[in-house]
Amino acid sequence: MRTHTGERPFACSFCDARFINSSHLKVHERTHTGERPYECTVCPMRFVSSSHLRSHQRCHTKERPYACPLCDARFINSSHLKVHQRTHTGERPYACARCGQSFVSTSHLRSHERTHSGDRPFRCETCHASFLSSSHLRDHNKVHTGQGQHECPTCQAKFLTKSSLRNHEKVHRRTEVGGAAALGLDVDTSSSHGSAHDAMHDPVHEAVQDAARLAFARVVVEEVHAAGREQQQARLTSTALKKEPGRLLGP
Repeated sequence: MRTHTGERPFACSFCDARFINSSHLKVHERTHTGERPYECTVCPMRFVSSSHLRSHQRCHTKERPYACPLCDARFINSSHLKVHQRTHTGERPYACARCGQSFVSTSHLRSHERTHSGDRPFRCETCHASFLSSSHLRDHNKVHTGQGQHECPTCQAKFLTKSSLRNHEKVHRRTEVGGAAALGLDVDTSSSHGSAHDAMHDPVHEAVQDAARLAFARVVVEEVHAAGREQQQARLTSTALKKEPGRLLGP
């Protein structure tokens, strides 16, 4: 009933947060006390509630029961789905008090607010670099492990982050258009040349693909050169850290 009335009689003794029942309050207060009584049986992570533990365990089982009705995305819990759906609706209910920029979730807002405060609480145990959010730290850790979890389905190139993969995939999507442009052709992608198999052997289609592959090869060479520059910078940073461990810690 309180969800309808808006009544929140249970107040946190540490902050201004209020809740509709005592169980929600109890879980919240563990974020202040550091108590995490629910432990994952697969990895060492611990959680403030059994529901948080269940959501986490789906990371191990790969179960994603919450499906977006607007696209093919699936999620391990309803809150992640709700945040995702705001990317479709354009809803951004959490606004920064300093600059007015708005966000789809409180966690995104908190990460943004740290750009104003300079707070970088997530620190790498290997090189002591610090980050605005835990997700940025996770991506950074892959630099040390050599892990590239996000694979391109077209060319099997691997990337440290989903955003890097998405940017890379745009290159593939541009190749056929770029190939057609290189040949001075106006390709109608909605039309067909008979069956899909016949289209593959259509002379115009093959010429477009050849030009596209050449265009893509040029892009790949540019990406390899860029990656080489990034790796060189990473090596220089690593060498500097060995000589001066506190160099990147900041004030």
